[in-house]
Amino acid sequence: MTDEKPIHPEEISQFTKLDESKIFLPYQREVIDDEHIAQLIEKGRQEGLSWALAYKAQKRTGKEGRYNTYFSTKTKILAKQFITDAGNWAKLSKLIKSVTDSTYEDAVKVENKDGNEIDVNTYNIRFPNGLEIVALSSNADAMRGWRGYKIGDEFAIHKQQSEMLDSILPSRMWRLPFSLCSTHKGINSEFNKLVKKYRKGDLGPDWNLISIPIQRAVAEGLLEKIYKRPFTEQERQEWLDNLEREEGQRRWKQEYGCIPEDEAGAFFTYDLLIACEMEDIVYDNIRKFSGKQQEQEALKWFEQMRMTANILGKGNFYVGMDIGRDINYTVLALIEEVAGVKFIRAIAAL
Repeated sequence: MTDEKPIHPEEISQFTKLDESKIFLPYQREVIDDEHIAQLIEKGRQEGLSWALAYKAQKRTGKEGRYNTYFSTKTKILAKQFITDAGNWAKLSKLIKSVTDSTYEDAVKVENKDGNEIDVNTYNIRFPNGLEIVALSSNADAMRGWRGYKIGDEFAIHKQQSEMLDSILPSRMWRLPFSLCSTHKGINSEFNKLVKKYRKGDLGPDWNLISIPIQRAVAEGLLEKIYKRPFTEQERQEWLDNLEREEGQRRWKQEYGCIPEDEAGAFFTYDLLIACEMEDIVYDNIRKFSGKQQEQEALKWFEQMRMTANILGKGNFYVGMDIGRDINYTVLALIEEVAGVKFIRAIAAL
């Protein structure tokens, strides 16, 4: 390496190595290092798996130049977030100079199951080697035909799980890998059926299952990563116990413990509920904030949600507040009215 000759970003990356052992927790590294063609990942909520998969995608596509990556998720917001994460990793790896200059939005035409052409909006990052990561909200037709590494994020929540599998599974014939990553949504999801088949030994050697309940994530350093301080074993257990009390048994087991809910006694199954969901909603999360010290953090977060709603919203917006005096939460709610129907877009519980 000399001062006279400019170094191409791809050449720089050969001399620069991020220390993955200091950045990622053990369960994240297991996902990143897994070389099986077919990867199943059952997980709890908010464990940093999309973040780790963004690193894996930019490593395989941008650094190693193996193949394009195609990432499908629930909403456009999450698709854009994945591309931003991948771009940040690529910049740290010195593959690109600027996330803004290397990422772009596009609209591609694909043929749907009825033979009609439809436009699909995508978020993309292009690397100096000519390969790309393409991210889109869940669309089985768009995933069909593309060759490369395919990622199905929050797969159990996809409206078209069967169609999505039809688009992804044939990749194995050409030894092209894919990852299906999700929390559970009932025992009857296609995702859970694959998990059960793997555990029964009905899937071949191409397949691997990585199970990451919240207990494993906490044991392997999740709290230390979040709070930036050491935790004792007692503190970890108290944190888990508190979260379990807050969430309730049903949500705790399925959303955090990788135990899918038996829907036999449910009036509405998850398949029925998921089919009725609107795509590309402004925001679909509830955040809880505890104590006086988090008050400003809550207001800042809620302001970000308001700005997002202002950009992506289609109707009129309202903010409501309910004051909790001693036991109950004080709740801020952001509501959008579209065609006479009111939708809750974000909730901050203090």
